[in-house]
Amino acid sequence: MAGFEIASAIFTLLLKVHEHHEPVDEGDSGNFAKFAAQGFKILFETPSVLIVMVTFLSLAIIYLPTEMVVLPTYYNGKADPAGLGVLISCMAGATTVGSLLFERLTKLFKFSTLLRVAVLGVGVALLPMSLLPAQWVMILCGLVLGLVWGPLGPLLNTVIQRKVPANKRGRVFSLEMVIWSGGPMISMSFVGWSVDTFGVAVVYPVIAVAVLAAGIVVSSNKHLGELNVAEYLDASEPA
Repeated sequence: MAGFEIASAIFTLLLKVHEHHEPVDEGDSGNFAKFAAQGFKILFETPSVLIVMVTFLSLAIIYLPTEMVVLPTYYNGKADPAGLGVLISCMAGATTVGSLLFERLTKLFKFSTLLRVAVLGVGVALLPMSLLPAQWVMILCGLVLGLVWGPLGPLLNTVIQRKVPANKRGRVFSLEMVIWSGGPMISMSFVGWSVDTFGVAVVYPVIAVAVLAAGIVVSSNKHLGELNVAEYLDASEPA
């Protein structure tokens, strides 16, 4: 693991970026509370960004406990830690591939289409997994889940860059990290109690249906089309 961390740091140093700066305004001074309030204000004033944030919040609260609580409990009960490791590794690898394909996918599909495919794809792939099938089926569905999940991160970051002024993006990105880090903590205790009380075979399908329902709600939102319109472009980006 340490070797991978060092390799990541080295490759990061090799990246070349083009920075775009905007004039500093009086709104850039203040304290933590003010910046947080500005972040929420920007979210609610920009429906397209709010939609993607809600998608991330839904997945963080509803889906992530399956990887952190449900699956470990299931594989621990089977005394098969290797099976869990293979499944999570396959999902992570597929997620990486999906993320790297984001740029190519944006040339073929609209942002709104990518979001719909991602949120619905996660739910559809999770449903058969929740029935606890054979390991090869779990891995196959995990690969699909990871692949459709992959573009979500780049999509969110790109939408923020296209819809939020450069000198306000830090507030929104901070909220993104808070949601992604804190979201699972809200639900993990409840999911853990539910698994202990009712068992994995009962709780996992309920979560899968909830993820799919959240995907249907998000994908049917009338503001999704706004994802396809860029309001702010970096200097290096064609108009």
